[in-house]
Amino acid sequence: MTPATYAAAIEVLRKKIGEGGKILTCVGFDGYPSVKEGKHPLSAEVWTSWPYSRAEFRVVGDNLDELLVAVTEKWESHYATWRKGAIQRMALEIIRITADKGECTDAALRGTFKFSEQEVAQLGAEACVAANQMAGRGPFTITPTRGANGAPAAAVPA
Repeated sequence: MTPATYAAAIEVLRKKIGEGGKILTCVGFDGYPSVKEGKHPLSAEVWTSWPYSRAEFRVVGDNLDELLVAVTEKWESHYATWRKGAIQRMALEIIRITADKGECTDAALRGTFKFSEQEVAQLGAEACVAANQMAGRGPFTITPTRGANGAPAAAVPA
């Protein structure tokens, strides 16, 4: 596979990831641990909301064909987990914004720099359902775990 063919295939996958998605490909042995050990000269990282998120995952390969298969398979297996987490994160932001401003607008969600316009459009309705379910579970309390992690019992509010 040529670099141009790889780039075209990666662009198709990137569009599936979404508007803020990036797939960063590294060539060389100066990168991450598995690359440093000389096992794989190529690696790729997938970011869903560049540059506001962290990398969702990293894969390695010995050639562009192998790397493309690895990143595609990993995204397909990771997508459901990512989507569930994104809906939950958006639901919490909806609750926070609504508590602060009295309502949550799409602009306010995008203004958090956590969600792209595409993500708000695709996940927003489900995030609203999740926010209503989360907020409806009140009243909220903090259950003390006395002495956990070495904290003195008096440090935890009763």
